[in-house]
Amino acid sequence: MQTTEQSIQRIDQMSLKLYRLAQNIRKEVEAVKLKWRREKEELKKVSFIENGYQKVQVSLDQVVSENLNNSNSDVGGVSLQPSSDVNSKKCANCNREAFAECSMCRQTPYCSTFCQRKDWTTHQVECVRSDQIMLIVDTTQ
Repeated sequence: MQTTEQSIQRIDQMSLKLYRLAQNIRKEVEAVKLKWRREKEELKKVSFIENGYQKVQVSLDQVVSENLNNSNSDVGGVSLQPSSDVNSKKCANCNREAFAECSMCRQTPYCSTFCQRKDWTTHQVECVRSDQIMLIVDTTQ
């Protein structure tokens, strides 16, 4: 049989083990809480960045739409046509090699639709629009 002193020692050892176990559990809970807070803050940052990105994207889309609408109304249906001239021409806007020309007058060479749109305010004065009718051919059937 066990003596009272041995029983008290066993109870002390068990209570010490329980105390250490409780301390370990407390540490683990605190570690999980800290990790949760960090992840929550990271998610807030990501959400803030995504919201900012979406706002920038919406603003950019609006600016692009406005610029396209403005450039389309400025150009008034004039488009770039492949150049039929074999000789090397220079772009009226940037002076690079031109691969196409104004579809209205077929006189002014351009290297891209960007250069054509950029030069349109200058070119529209000299473009002979009144004598020609621009035809739009639909190739989809």
